[in-house]
Amino acid sequence: MKKSIEKNPSFITPYLTLAKIYISRNQIDNAIELYSRLIKNRPDQPGPHSLVGSLYEQQQKYDLAEKHYKKALEINPDYIPAVNNLAFLYADQDKNLNTALDLARQAKERFGKVPAIMDTLGWVYYRKKFYDKRKEYEASVFSLNKALSAYLTKENDKLQQTFPHYFEKRQTDGVDYMIYIGASMRKSQELAPFHIKNMTLLQLMLACGLAWHGEKIKPELKVPLDTCHLILVNHSPLSIRFRFDEKRFDVDGAYDVRQEIIKSRLDKAMVKGGRERLTQPARIAIVYSRPDEGEQIKEHIAFLINQGKLNDDLEFLDLDEMPEVRGLKALRVGINLESETAGRIIEMKAG
Repeated sequence: MKKSIEKNPSFITPYLTLAKIYISRNQIDNAIELYSRLIKNRPDQPGPHSLVGSLYEQQQKYDLAEKHYKKALEINPDYIPAVNNLAFLYADQDKNLNTALDLARQAKERFGKVPAIMDTLGWVYYRKKFYDKRKEYEASVFSLNKALSAYLTKENDKLQQTFPHYFEKRQTDGVDYMIYIGASMRKSQELAPFHIKNMTLLQLMLACGLAWHGEKIKPELKVPLDTCHLILVNHSPLSIRFRFDEKRFDVDGAYDVRQEIIKSRLDKAMVKGGRERLTQPARIAIVYSRPDEGEQIKEHIAFLINQGKLNDDLEFLDLDEMPEVRGLKALRVGINLESETAGRIIEMKAG
């Protein structure tokens, strides 16, 4: 990478690649120095200023972070990463809150209800002590999560009667759940390929049902909220064990640890080559890494389109690389919120 930079100091990609390596090794000062060279060679680009600003913010050098965010906006006033980052920085520092609100609203008007932008807007409102708005928002999130969590619990109870599995649900600013299936959980001690296939289809139907119930409750919310749906498919065997000290299941092995890393970072995944978040309102994003997983998911999506649960607007996506995570692909499809069939689960037998 260093030779590529020396050969063509105005070419941006080698800088970004080498900076990612420095950051992954926690060599933040080296990454800052590299971005500073890029700024010198490409003063027309807002991106390097925004990137170096985020690193200064990470080092708690807030004046330098603000300086670079502002410089990025001098170059391009509509550069949304810098708009959003500067708004969040101001709110975090409890200063220039009117400017922060203007910036956060600008970001929302430009890109809509993207989770990162909505987080910033919510944080600015909170800092401006818009308590009523904040309380309405929190009450709406609570009501939505309660409805979705109840739906998940009900459907899982039905499934457990026909197909034993391990189910874990967590509730934060959304609802996360995990399903593990395996031969050791069945009386027959057997797990056929069609069991895995059926479980993948079930997760897609659950996402449709969650979206439909979320849309149904929206008129009752003081702050209307949209839902985004993300599924990580993994058909490779995992080694799991129950940890009695913490009363939870855990995964073992290098591959399984990689899976946990993916899960922890996936909600921030970006579509490759752009600034678009993978998760979008009223759409299901299904992430996979193996071609056979993708082919099976496409079959399920075609079936659910035919059933009227999904829209016929399937997207094939590559994802930007994340630290320690590469080569992920995704399928993304719209949910037919106007069809009541989206809220119903098709009954399947365990076999």
